[in-house]
Amino acid sequence: MQFSIVRTVPLLLSGLFAVVVPGGCGGGDGASGQNVTVTGTVQYDGGPLREASVQFMSKRTGTTFSADLTENGDYKLELLDVQPGESFDVAVGAPAATQPVEGQPVEVDEAGVPLAPPAPSVPAKYLDPASSGLTATLSDEAEQTFSFTLTSN
Repeated sequence: MQFSIVRTVPLLLSGLFAVVVPGGCGGGDGASGQNVTVTGTVQYDGGPLREASVQFMSKRTGTTFSADLTENGDYKLELLDVQPGESFDVAVGAPAATQPVEGQPVEVDEAGVPLAPPAPSVPAKYLDPASSGLTATLSDEAEQTFSFTLTSN
């Protein structure tokens, strides 16, 4: 096989160009997002909602972030790569599947697969971010609070 510098250099340069150029072009605004810690409380008919989770779905990207509620209805979650002014549709759903606690029984189906936790007993509209009527819009702060009050009406 004969080596030709005349043929090799253009190939190397075109390969380098193909690697470098896409990194600089992308049609995006070039702004990278920030990480934001969001905390709050979810109340249902005047008391803290338990055995549920809160989900934030970005209207910009469709990315969903979720956190389980504590016994007091509190939550804390990290929103990654988000922008100030970004809006989220919020839903309340079943808690995330958790690892079994030693000594506590786990409900399983006929095949031995752990059952998903039941949805919280809130009106169905709150289970879907598109119909819940709950929203959150970010400021430029690294830590923000959004609390929600759900009603059975």
